[in-house]
Amino acid sequence: MPRRVTNLSDERRQALAAELRLLGELEQRATLDKYVHVSRAYDAGMSQREIGAIFGVSGNAVYHWKEAGERERERRRSGDPERPGESEPVG
Repeated sequence: MPRRVTNLSDERRQALAAELRLLGELEQRATLDKYVHVSRAYDAGMSQREIGAIFGVSGNAVYHWKEAGERERERRRSGDPERPGESEPVG
């Protein structure tokens, strides 16, 4: 399929770029939130196999997500200045 060529104004191009950056940030946040929830589910007693079945991934993938979730939980608890206000929920 040939590349579609359009003449975007600089303003429109910047607006599209800003939207894409926002979507990328939202996607990254959703991924980190998933890792945190996997870590919490494991801590609550779910097995890696059970969690993996929910997502359709191997226990090995779940292990890596759980580890990343533990690191993210610690980062949030520490009040990382890179992302203020993202503390672990109480309760």
